[in-house]
Amino acid sequence: MSFALYLLYVFMTFFRPVEMYAPDLASLRPMLTLSMVCLFLSWRNVRAGSPIAARNIHFKLFFGFCTMISLSQIANDGGPNGALQAINEFTPSIMLFVLTVLNVNTLDRLQKTCLATIIGLVIAAGYGISAFHTGERWTDLVMIQKHPDHDLDDMSKAPPFDAPANDDSGWYVFRVRSLGPLSDPNDFAQAMVMALPMLMGLYRKGQLLRNLMLIAAPGGVLFYAIKLTQSRGAQLGIGAALLVGSLKMFGLKKTLIGAVVMGVLVSAGSIGGTKREISGKDKSSEDRILSWSSGVDMLGNNPIFGVGYGNFEDNNPVDHLTAHNSFVLCFAELGLSGYFIWMGLIALTIKCVTSCTRPPNPPNTEVSQMAVLLLAAMAGFFTCGWFLSRTYQSTLYFLLALCIACWHISETQRDEETAPKSAELLPPTSNPAMEDKRLSWRLGALIGMAITFAVVEGFIINQQMSPSE
Repeated sequence: MSFALYLLYVFMTFFRPVEMYAPDLASLRPMLTLSMVCLFLSWRNVRAGSPIAARNIHFKLFFGFCTMISLSQIANDGGPNGALQAINEFTPSIMLFVLTVLNVNTLDRLQKTCLATIIGLVIAAGYGISAFHTGERWTDLVMIQKHPDHDLDDMSKAPPFDAPANDDSGWYVFRVRSLGPLSDPNDFAQAMVMALPMLMGLYRKGQLLRNLMLIAAPGGVLFYAIKLTQSRGAQLGIGAALLVGSLKMFGLKKTLIGAVVMGVLVSAGSIGGTKREISGKDKSSEDRILSWSSGVDMLGNNPIFGVGYGNFEDNNPVDHLTAHNSFVLCFAELGLSGYFIWMGLIALTIKCVTSCTRPPNPPNTEVSQMAVLLLAAMAGFFTCGWFLSRTYQSTLYFLLALCIACWHISETQRDEETAPKSAELLPPTSNPAMEDKRLSWRLGALIGMAITFAVVEGFIINQQMSPSE
């Protein structure tokens, strides 16, 4: 029962039926009610002996990060009320992480969870595509922005249109989005980029019709919806996901050939459209780099706890913009202490899921293949996150929890294969809460911090040295 409710919760995270069909019920917070019921039933199953995918170290890092969110508010005069408000805003991420590690403890459950994610996003994408072409509910499902070429023009002179797809005036940029936490086109695109590798988990060799129906068709819907979001970061995210997945599955030589072919196709097809080019010289990109520089300054002035959760925009002199970088947002708002824990959780998760693809784990198993797909999903997600302020977004912690679950499944299967056959020879039950040496995370956190600091500084220095247009 708890897993069925969990799948419903996952589905409703990515497709929002309440906001779509009964928005008046949103004030009753049905998602919170559903999550609390699911949490109660899940914990009851744990008490009855159901295994938990996460180990103590995962929980310590995750809830340590929650603690740093609270402390960052207290340290910046937010007080207990500010700390409670911050945790309340972070609650969807907490619930999705906890529910995932409590419920996803077998390969079948992992696959069904990925399927629920895909179904939710494909339906949401279908609604967005329909709104773009028909005009039905386009004000909810399509974001409209003024085209840069008409930035100084009087919008009252813009010609009317009945559907975004039918407007050829050049006054607007239309970007498909969803509802709820994915109401920003960039968030929507990032979630779909994450789901694309999961879709490949449905592949079955020699079953052409099945693969066309379950992979090619929904994959085409997701790709087209990503194009309509006009998210520039999503273009890079798709490339990163393909690169990581190909390296793991096909090796370096085939990956390089595929990268050349993909580059030609993307250039010819212009997946991101022509209205939002990838460039470091437009005002939007320049403002982002300036915001990164402001984030570095915030860290320098508040190195331990940062400027406080949710306070970046108030401390950014660049038009009070957000960081437009998940890493910058984290160290600017939570300081080195919060950034260390956050990077530690990410480094540990990457180490866990990567270990599923290496000896002594057997290669080419369903679990190892799922691990490769999740690694590709993480590559795509974090590439998008490099240009988006998504440090606290629930989708991130859902993906981390899925990777932890995959590692748990791999470890469980390997232990079962190597366990003594005779019941009398079984070793004493080990304590799963004990931290395994293979899960060392501190060095990974420090390396991740050093790399991200260096790359951010590289962008800032390059921007400062480039001549203004």
